[in-house]
Amino acid sequence: MSGFGAGMMNARGGLGMIGAMMRDGMSDDASNRSLWLELGSNRTPAGAPTAEHLPPAGLGLGPSIPLVTPRPLVQGRPEPGDERDPERPEGRLMIFWGCGAATRPGQPVVIDFAKMYDQLSEQMKSMARMRSRQGMGGMPGMGGMGAMAGMGAGSAGSAGRGRYATIGEWPNDRMRRTVTARSSLVGDHVIKGNYSPEIRFTMAPDQDFLAPMRFTQSGKTPAGAMALAWNPVPNALGYFLTAVGGGEDKTMVIWTSSEVQDGQQPDDFASADQVARLVQAKTVLAPATTQCAIPTEAARRMGQGGVLSAIAYGPTHSFSYPPRPPKALPTWAPDWVTRVATRSTYFTFLGMRDQMREDGDPTGGEGAGEGGARPKPKKKRNPFGLPMPF
Repeated sequence: MSGFGAGMMNARGGLGMIGAMMRDGMSDDASNRSLWLELGSNRTPAGAPTAEHLPPAGLGLGPSIPLVTPRPLVQGRPEPGDERDPERPEGRLMIFWGCGAATRPGQPVVIDFAKMYDQLSEQMKSMARMRSRQGMGGMPGMGGMGAMAGMGAGSAGSAGRGRYATIGEWPNDRMRRTVTARSSLVGDHVIKGNYSPEIRFTMAPDQDFLAPMRFTQSGKTPAGAMALAWNPVPNALGYFLTAVGGGEDKTMVIWTSSEVQDGQQPDDFASADQVARLVQAKTVLAPATTQCAIPTEAARRMGQGGVLSAIAYGPTHSFSYPPRPPKALPTWAPDWVTRVATRSTYFTFLGMRDQMREDGDPTGGEGAGEGGARPKPKKKRNPFGLPMPF
């Protein structure tokens, strides 16, 4: 979190940002914690960039975490004369939204990829050929269905690349240790580097990892809707749920818990202000919400291969030097800023517990002790022939 955050800021002395991202992921009854650190600065060191984060002992990663500056990305050159067209896409995407068994008016919205491709201009198709030759995929904007469905939530990515002169990241090749379910960020933190000022801040107990999101219900109702219920996550600012599945005829189905059709999923580590606006707009579920239902038609079209993704958005904690005054002027420019963003995520196969009950497990796989055996789910493939992400 030497960077502890996706929040960033250009500041006096050239330090751009130090951001820290935490997320507490959970699948079924097993939870784990993960951490991503980034230090960003507009300074350039005289020699090779070096930086380290000295965390509290409770994190369990040792006395020092190296923050390694990544190598510049090298893009491959297209082969001359390679003018092959990208493969014409096939299949459809059906989009549902909103909690409740009944399908809302105007649903589903259906996108036919082949028709969309045929309607593209020659300029767009030329761009697609170029992207294909460069190994970047086919049609611009058509490779993001995973992110559109919230399936890319497990990766924080790098917020500082291209924004700062020098950055340092962890995890990296020099240190691949990971945090555990008992790791804690509470205590004193120090970040040192040859391209940033020394950064010191202290995290309180209520600023630690967000608690895991635990579902208490995930099964079909007699009417065929998928009922979902979860325990409230302390300090959560709101929730966003997504389900993805595949039916017949190369059709992929996506459902979100947003009450509005154009409700876009927030950033992985959205700020408190952004989450509050989206709760007001009914895109994100309010923090008091503890249940939802996937509409009957959406659940039916997803079949047995559906995947549920849920995110609880937590608070963002900010530190700076000098400390930010209560009424900071626009010209306020601290030496450094640290932001720590939190969230909790949950992933599971829809209907897995119902299927396990049908197979003779009355608990649906719930309540198994540490040594309890769980059936290994079969690998699913979506209607486009690609492996499901979980």
